Formats: sequence, structure tokens, C-alpha cells
Amino acid sequence: MSDVFSKTASSSVQIHGQQKGTLLLTKTARRFLFSTLFAISRLTIERQIHYITQSIRCCGAGTAADTEFTTALISSNMELHALSSGRKPRVVTAMTMLKQMLFRYQGHVGAALVLGGVDSTGPHLFTIHPHGSTDKLPYVTMGSGSLAAMAVFESGWKPSMNVCQ
Repeated sequence: MSDVFSKTASSSVQIHGQQKGTLLLTKTARRFLFSTLFAISRLTIERQIHYITQSIRCCGAGTAADTEFTTALISSNMELHALSSGRKPRVVTAMTMLKQMLFRYQGHVGAALVLGGVDSTGPHLFTIHPHGSTDKLPYVTMGSGSLAAMAVFESGWKPSMNVCQ
């Protein structure tokens, strides 16, 4: 029974606010949430932030394989969309593709996603839940540590924050 509380593999996803057309994405394991939120190695972060397009990235919580393959599928669909339309893809297009796919599987694909990017209309942050529902907020969290992370954001986030704050 004691092993249940020593689990450190589940993840929490945070994306820190929008400032002057930029986004800061971070991904961390629960065990790092309070002590060393930003002291995660660059290699770890690069593996856990998924490429969608040149200006759109996605972080995931839930089943790692579901997150990895869902983001890979949407990334290729976004590339096909860009080639067929001849325009740079928008963040809302990626969000729509992700939410429609997850809704189609009714939560059986265990991917809780945070999507962030900058397009011609500015910076955007979305959460996409495994059942396909979405939220658009100035700061978002997702995953097992999301309540604690949201408490930190709600107590200290300001619209004009910089990376150092």
C-alpha cells in the first residue's frame, strides 16, 4: 500500500502566461513541482514537449503512448493542411483537429493536452481534455499536479510577467 504514495512517474504540465506575443512552455514531473520547477534538464523538456508545427507545440499528461501518437498524427495532418491550403497553419486549427479526434474516441485515448503556439492572430493557449472538451485561458495546467500548479498561477500570475518572474 505504501508504494501508491511514492509514485513519481505521473506528470504535470504547465504553460506560463502570454507576454508580448510569446509563450513559455514547461513540463515537469510531480516530484519536481515545488522544489525545482525550472531546474529540469533541457533534454528532458525537449522529449516531453511535442512538435506540432514550427510555431505550435503540445505537452501532454495521461498515457504517454497516447499522447505521443496523438500529437504525431496531428502534426502530420497539420503539415498536409498547410500544403493543401498554401498558408501557415493556425493554432485553433490544431486545437480543432485534436478535440475532434479525442471526442471521436470518447476518452478511450488517454491524452490530456496543453496546446500552445503563436500564429497570425497572436499567442494562444488551450487545454484539451481526453473527452474532447477545450478551454482557452491566459495560463493553463494539466495533469496530476495541475491543482497545485493552478494555485501557484492564481496567486501570483500577472498579465505583464516576464520569464524571470
